[in-house]
Amino acid sequence: MTPPLEFRAAGIPRHISTPRLVLRSFKHSDAPDLYQATSTSVAEINPFLPWCHPNSTLADARQWIHTADSNWDSDEGWAFAIRAQQTGEFIGGCGLNKIDEHLNANLGYWIKSSAVGLGYASEAARALAVYGLHHLQLMRIEIIMSTANTRSVRVAEKIGATYEGIARNRLILHDLAHDAHVFSMIPADILEA
Repeated sequence: MTPPLEFRAAGIPRHISTPRLVLRSFKHSDAPDLYQATSTSVAEINPFLPWCHPNSTLADARQWIHTADSNWDSDEGWAFAIRAQQTGEFIGGCGLNKIDEHLNANLGYWIKSSAVGLGYASEAARALAVYGLHHLQLMRIEIIMSTANTRSVRVAEKIGATYEGIARNRLILHDLAHDAHVFSMIPADILEA
């Protein structure tokens, strides 16, 4: 159940800037870039995000963006395209979703393979966490990833998320149960940084 917080009435921004990146809500014109980025990164992304698979099409990218846009309209999720500040190059995506009645949300992120290792995921994830805790007034953000996803663990650590442990059988990926690392951030974490 999504909490009745009247997010739209507050006029939450659909754009976040960082020193190197621009995060903005997905537009329909992002579909070719989304398709290209995911189709060239399937080997790295698919094990942990099954929606990115070898048979994905441009139509799938368009449908994904349509769903993301609908989630914005219904205050059920906030997905952002990640682009380079200077060049506009499409780098990946991030978002907040699964908002519950306790004002908890899930934070997720992915970067196309050719841009991995440059610190973009941590820069985007940190900015999105601040956005969620400030603009959406969330009380808790969780970052949950398969114990096999070592790159995502490093991102959570780099942004200052608190490690809370391993949740057994927390994720189902490709019809298999995975134990998951659980990290969190709360408003005090962004005040201390």
